[in-house]
Amino acid sequence: MKYLRLWQLGLLVVIFVVWYLLTTPGLLPNFMFENDRQAAFFFGEPLKIFERI
Repeated sequence: MKYLRLWQLGLLVVIFVVWYLLTTPGLLPNFMFENDRQAAFFFGEPLKIFERI
């Protein structure tokens, strides 16, 4: 049971890191949208969402 919680926490961290990398303008090349700010518009930026909460 202890290892399950560690895996869940690790997966949560990986999901937030990928979310941050894909929505922060200028960090990665834009491959889905023409403008690098469109991903942040559609999916939100995790740090701004956590500040708001």
